[in-house]
Amino acid sequence: MQSVRVFDDNFVFITEIDDYEGLLWTRKWHKPGSFELHMNLNKLYADRLKKDYFLMVGDSAGRILYRELKQGEKGKGDEEVVVRGTTYSAVVGSRITIPPTGYAYDRVNSNIETIMKSYVTRNCVSPVDVKRVIPNLIVAADEGRGEKIVYQSRYKQLDEELEKLSVLSGIGWDIRFDWDIGQWVFDVFEGKVLTVNQSESSPVVFSIDFDNIKEQSFIESSVGHKNMAYVGGQGEGVERTVIEVGNEFEGLGRLEMFVDARDIEDSGDLPNRGMQKLLEVSPIKTFETEILDGDPFRYKVDWDLGDVVTIRNRKWGITVDSRITEVTEIYDETGFKLKVVFGNKVPTLIDRIKYELDKPLVEKHV
Repeated sequence: MQSVRVFDDNFVFITEIDDYEGLLWTRKWHKPGSFELHMNLNKLYADRLKKDYFLMVGDSAGRILYRELKQGEKGKGDEEVVVRGTTYSAVVGSRITIPPTGYAYDRVNSNIETIMKSYVTRNCVSPVDVKRVIPNLIVAADEGRGEKIVYQSRYKQLDEELEKLSVLSGIGWDIRFDWDIGQWVFDVFEGKVLTVNQSESSPVVFSIDFDNIKEQSFIESSVGHKNMAYVGGQGEGVERTVIEVGNEFEGLGRLEMFVDARDIEDSGDLPNRGMQKLLEVSPIKTFETEILDGDPFRYKVDWDLGDVVTIRNRKWGITVDSRITEVTEIYDETGFKLKVVFGNKVPTLIDRIKYELDKPLVEKHV
């Protein structure tokens, strides 16, 4: 079993556990991960699994948000504790994006890394209201990675804004504990490109042919997909500025949507908003795969979360270069297993509801 270190709510070390029934630890590239641990309540240190305590697996830390005690049908010895939580990066979800004093929006025209780090700095590290400070959190030095765009936010959940910027750019983000300085560090990351059509690094290919895949499913979907946007800026009725993004599509291949961008003052920023919104309704193409770890490609040695690799299934006639966006580490009595998601996942009902609620109300007169 993978050792699990337990820390109290002040992140002071309590104990280490390696005798449990099962652990699922999910790492995600675009947003915070999650975990679930099952343990017999009569085992040593089971009583140390308390709500608001921290668990640490490798260099990834998570906070217990849910604790359940269960009595099994076998009686007194058949008692189990189940704890669930999110990785520590979810802490930024406790803050919203508050615009600077005197401004309606927090608007940033810069590289995506700079935008992400500036939002975390202003809302978590050094906000105007000191009560909003997240203790012991700092932001790593800005290296200006990612394309340059214009982005603005107003009273949105910070973790969801970071997720949007991550999906838009391919840049991942996380908060990790730096033992040397004793602080939590927010930083962004760029995965490696390990596809077969490049020569800078040894390629990584997941395929039945290489005996490194146990189970696999492939989904492609255009449900909810749009590729052309009419973006409405400021103004009323016929005087309103409306620009087009994706106007090259025609016939049945043209899938239109309207983007209400009344909040944007500079009409030159409207195309950027349209492209951002179109990315949110991109077609879905995803592999979900149970990986057999080991030769020829070892987890966290030859490949890791965020890398772009090649997935191939010759029988299905599919070869895809895709980013590893999610990895679930599974530890139980049968051993160690890895479930990996490549590409963008099919949106859940909750994802769809969030998307609808995020859209501004469309005015009566376009």
